[in-house]
Amino acid sequence: MIIAVNTLSRRFIQLGKGLDMEIITEGIETEEQFTRLAQMGCDYAQGYLIARPAPVDSFFEPN
Repeated sequence: MIIAVNTLSRRFIQLGKGLDMEIITEGIETEEQFTRLAQMGCDYAQGYLIARPAPVDSFFEPN
């Protein structure tokens, strides 16, 4: 299953790059996922590893 997921991820990234697109990966939860996808060519990442979801109100609170 992991091999199939890696193969699909790599192919989708190659397709996007071939179409001159920037690649955003969502749902990153581990350093291993982050590293592997960065090596495959992902440009941006988001997920629990980067930052936890925040309530909308927190965007409007002063620092």
